[in-house]
Amino acid sequence: MKSINLIIPYFGEFPNYFPLFLKSCEFNKTIDWTIITDNRVNYEYPTNVHKIDMSFRELKIRIQSKVQFSISLEEPYKLCDFRPAYGFLFPEIVDGYDYWGYCDVDVIFGDIRKFLTDDLLKYPKLFELGHFTLIKNNIFYNEMFMRHINNQLYYKKVFTNRKSYNFDETFLDRININMIFEQNNVFVLKERFMADIYTKSSDFKIDYGNKGIESRKRGFFLWKEGVLKRYVKDQDHMIGIEYMYIHLQKRKMSVHVNYKCTDCFKIIPNSFDYLEISPEDIELYFGKVKKKHVNLHYFRLRMNNLGKKIKERVKK
Repeated sequence: MKSINLIIPYFGEFPNYFPLFLKSCEFNKTIDWTIITDNRVNYEYPTNVHKIDMSFRELKIRIQSKVQFSISLEEPYKLCDFRPAYGFLFPEIVDGYDYWGYCDVDVIFGDIRKFLTDDLLKYPKLFELGHFTLIKNNIFYNEMFMRHINNQLYYKKVFTNRKSYNFDETFLDRININMIFEQNNVFVLKERFMADIYTKSSDFKIDYGNKGIESRKRGFFLWKEGVLKRYVKDQDHMIGIEYMYIHLQKRKMSVHVNYKCTDCFKIIPNSFDYLEISPEDIELYFGKVKKKHVNLHYFRLRMNNLGKKIKERVKK
């Protein structure tokens, strides 16, 4: 079995459902996470999630010591652009692992190993989005971010500029780490095993990238003992689809479950709730399951966007 370590530098306050994130990591016992953080809240970290206490300033000094030019790293959000370099920046963390990677904390994992089969864990780079990416651990791939693209050392531009470049993932037509791998004739696996929840909707709609956004569906997600499934009704038929993880896209979620006392909860807009019925009775009593809470997600999003546009106009 290929060993995996996912690296997450994170500074400040974690999402309010961070204990549920940790619980979903705990059920993936054969995968490790390393969280570098200044957060001092006494969370119950499972044995496969390793916490490194470090300030953002200390991390910046660490990264600066690894390169020969002055970096621009003024805010934690800029770390996304440094993600493709983690294998190079943290050799002591990735040492001994077959794969290293990066991911977000606004996710709940299902059974990761069910999707990461031996057939897939032969590719040098798995997945193209920043909320979950794996890279084969050797010097060639760990230093891929340094290679030329379009006759330039693009990573230097990214590392020395304050703005965000989405260097860690495929986004619109921006140059990113996937393009560099592919220009060097290295295959990037682009399968989507996750439920990537569309941002601009109060409902849970899955974003399929270039394939578009799904229409509204009547259903809910259920996490039970490390397995994540979505249950929907298609006409008169019940469909249960398993996912590797759900990405909640920084949504504000309410938590109505005690993570210490349950190994089963549903995920609906915009809340973690107990399931009202027995999981074995979902098909029979699907109609009795509450599928959504009233939420202001879309309204808040529109107001935030409006505020940003007003600020931009004022600057001009």
